[in-house]
Amino acid sequence: MDQSQVVLTCLSDEAATDALLLGSSGIISLLKPGQLLIDLTHVSPATSMRCHISCAARGAHFVDAPVCGNPAMATNGNAPILAGGSDQALAAAAPILFGLSSNVHLIGGPGTGTAANLVATLVETTNKFVSCEVLHLANALGLPREQDWLLAVAGSSGITEGLERTLSEVSLGETSLSPGSHFQHGNINTGRRVKSASDGMHFVVAAADGLDTVIPIAEVVSGCLDLAMDRGLDRAGLSVLYHLMQDGTIPTPELTNPTSNKPPGLKPTLFPSPAQNLPMSPPHRWQR
Repeated sequence: MDQSQVVLTCLSDEAATDALLLGSSGIISLLKPGQLLIDLTHVSPATSMRCHISCAARGAHFVDAPVCGNPAMATNGNAPILAGGSDQALAAAAPILFGLSSNVHLIGGPGTGTAANLVATLVETTNKFVSCEVLHLANALGLPREQDWLLAVAGSSGITEGLERTLSEVSLGETSLSPGSHFQHGNINTGRRVKSASDGMHFVVAAADGLDTVIPIAEVVSGCLDLAMDRGLDRAGLSVLYHLMQDGTIPTPELTNPTSNKPPGLKPTLFPSPAQNLPMSPPHRWQR
C-alpha cells in the first residue's frame, strides 16, 4: 500500500468498516500524507466523518462514495455513486469513480455522499415496501391475474418499475418463505437484501432522530424489516415482505381503521400464497 496513491474499499457493512479502516492497525493508520482513500461502503454519517477526520490527521484524503442501485446496475457500470469530500479529494477521486460507473454524482463536502445515500435508501426501501403492500391488498381483494391495469395506475405515481419488479419476483417465486426458494441460494436478481436494507433504514431513522426530524413511514418500514430479521430472513430479497404481510408476521398498523373489513366472499387469486406450516428455522446460508 506504500506505493499506492489511491486505496479503494467496498466492505460488507459498518462493523467491517470500523474494524478494517478505523481499527488500531487499520488501513487509515497506514496511510501516508497525500494518499487518497475512497470508501464505497454504506455506513452511518458518524462513521463517515470519523474516516474523514482520521485521514485528515494523517495528511491523507478521504472520499465517502457509497454505491446505490442493484447488482445488475453495478455489472452494467451505471450504478449511482454519491461522493462527498474536499474539493481536492473529489478532483482526485472523480476519474477513478467514473471508471467504475457512468452515474457518478459529486455531492459536496465531507460526509455529503453518505448523507445523500440516506435519502436514496429511504426512497428505494419505502418504494419496495409500498410495492409489496400494493400486491398484498390486491391479493386480499381477489383481483384478477392480469396486471396491466395495476402497472398503468402505478405509472401515474412513479412506482411502476419497482412494482413491476416486485410483481415478477413474487409471481415467479424468487422470494417466498419456503426453504427451497431461490433467494436462499444467493439469487442476485432480487436486488437489495433484508439485512442491507435494515441496516440502511436504521441509519436513516437514527440520523433523522438526531436532527429531531419525524419520518413516520421510515420508522414503520424499519420496524417491519426488523421483523423479517427476527425470522432469520436477512439474506432474503425485499419482496419477501409481501409474504410476511400474507402470513400476518407484519401486522396491520394500529392506525388502520379497526372497524374496516374486506368485502365478504373475496378469495386471493392474484398471487401464490406461502405454504402453510412452513418450518421457520433460519434459511440456508449461501456461500459468498
